[in-house]
Amino acid sequence: MLNRTRTCALLMAIMLCTGCQNIGSNSSYLLKYKKDLRKSYEDNIEKAAKDSTKRNMANEAEIYLPPIYRTNIPYTLSNHYDTRNPEYTEDDKTINQGDPVNVIINKVHLADNAEWLCWTKVCVDTAEIAVVVTVDDGRQEEPKNVLVAYEEGLKRNVDLPIADLLTYANEAYGNQPIKITVTVFEFDQLENENFKKMLGTAAAIGSALTPAYAPAWSMATQVGNFLINQNKDDVVVKFTFQVYPRPVGPSKSNVREIGMPRIQGGNYLIINSKTVLDSKEVERIHVDFGLNAYETEASNHSAVPKITNEKLELLPWPMPDDSVSRAPLAKSYVVLTVGKSPTRSAAVIIDRLDALNRKATGLTTLDARSQAGAALLGRDLDDIRSAVTWFFAEGEYANRKENPQSLKEIFSVAEDPRLNQTDKQKALVLLKSSLPTMSQDFRTANAVTTKEQEIDLSNMKKWYEIVKAKATYDPSEGRLMCKDDTKKEVECR
Repeated sequence: MLNRTRTCALLMAIMLCTGCQNIGSNSSYLLKYKKDLRKSYEDNIEKAAKDSTKRNMANEAEIYLPPIYRTNIPYTLSNHYDTRNPEYTEDDKTINQGDPVNVIINKVHLADNAEWLCWTKVCVDTAEIAVVVTVDDGRQEEPKNVLVAYEEGLKRNVDLPIADLLTYANEAYGNQPIKITVTVFEFDQLENENFKKMLGTAAAIGSALTPAYAPAWSMATQVGNFLINQNKDDVVVKFTFQVYPRPVGPSKSNVREIGMPRIQGGNYLIINSKTVLDSKEVERIHVDFGLNAYETEASNHSAVPKITNEKLELLPWPMPDDSVSRAPLAKSYVVLTVGKSPTRSAAVIIDRLDALNRKATGLTTLDARSQAGAALLGRDLDDIRSAVTWFFAEGEYANRKENPQSLKEIFSVAEDPRLNQTDKQKALVLLKSSLPTMSQDFRTANAVTTKEQEIDLSNMKKWYEIVKAKATYDPSEGRLMCKDDTKKEVECR
C-alpha cells in the first residue's frame, strides 16, 4: 500500500531524469488520395464551357500532377487549404456546425528515441518512452492530457503501440477550434518498479478509455497532467495538429483562409524534422494504404513528360513505377484521421471506467493467473489509484488553501469511493486541522461529545457550511480562523 511520502517520491522520480530533447520543426499536411486528386482535374476540364478554361485547367494539371505520377503509392501530401476534391467526396469532406466530428490517431512513428548507447558493433536502448495526448477544443477550462502509452526498450524507426486511438469526439460540432498535441517523453532507465507499474497501469487505462472519453479524474489524465506540467525537459518529440471552423459565406478563393486551416474530413500527416521541409522534399513523400510514409529518390525531371494529350485528356494513373526507388520515411511522424461518424455517448464510456481499469491490467483474464493473484493485483491497482487521487487533491488544496472554498474539493475527495481507507483518513485529518475549532453551541446542537464525532465527515461538513463565510485563513496557524476587529481569534458562531 502506498503512503503519501512514497507516492510523492514515485511521482517526483521523473523530474530527476535527464532526457535529450529533439522537439524540432512540426509540419502538418493533408493527405490527398491520388485518384481523387486526378479526378478533380478531370471533372473540371470536362465541365469547363470555354476552350480557354479547359486549357487553363489542363495547364494547372501539368504543374501540380507530376509528383503523383512518380509512384503508385496512393497518397500524396498537400496543405490544409486544398479543396481539390471530386464531387462524390464533398459530403464526406465537409464538416459544418452541428455535424458529428471525431479525430482518430492512427499511427505514431518514432524515428529516434534519443537514448542509444553505441559501442563498436552494438547499440543498446536505454530509454523508456511515455506518450501523452492533449486535447483542447475550448469547451473545458483546461486542456485534457491523457497518458496513452508507456514502453521500454523500443527500437529505432518503430511505430509506437498506439493504433486507431479515438482522440476527440463531439456529437455536434460547435464551430470551435480543435487542437491535438502528441507529446513523447523519454526517461532514463527507471529502477523503481512501483513507478513503472504506475505508468504502465495509467497508460493502459488511457488507451482503453481513449483520450476522447477519459474523464478528468481518471488516473490516466492525472498522470498525464503531471508529466506535461513537470517534465518538459524530458520531451523527445512533440506533434501539434490544429484546425479551425469553416469560413462563413461562400468563397471561390482560399487566399483569405491562409493562416487558419479549416476543418475538413480526411487523413493528415504531421512530420517532425530537424529543419523545415521545403516543397521539393514534401513532393517526394508518399503514404500507402497502411498509413506508412515513404520517401522517393530525388529527381531533376518529371516521372512523365506530359500529363495531358492534345485533346486535353489526362494520362491514366496508376502507371508502372519500378524505376523509382523509395525507402521508409526516416523522420518521426503521426497519422490521424478527421471524420464525422457518430460515436458512442461519453456517459456510457465513463460508466464503464472501473471495468476498463481492470481489463487494462489483465484482471478479467483470470484463467491466466490464480484467483489470489488477481485479487492482489486488484488491490494494488486500487491502492495506486487512491494514492494518485489523493496526491493531486492535496496538491491542489495546498496551492489554494487561502481560499476557504478550496476545502470543498477535500470534502469531495473524502467522499470519493476511489479512496481507500488510509487515504480517506488523511483527508479527514486535513479537514479537521484546517477548520476552526467547533464551537460549544455547535457541539451541543449536533451531539458532538467525542473526538471520533469531531472527525466524523458529516459533522465536519455541517461545521464547514457554518464557518466558510466567516472564517479566514491564517498562514501562521495553517488553518481557518474566526477573528474579531482586533484580529484576535474568537469562537465561530
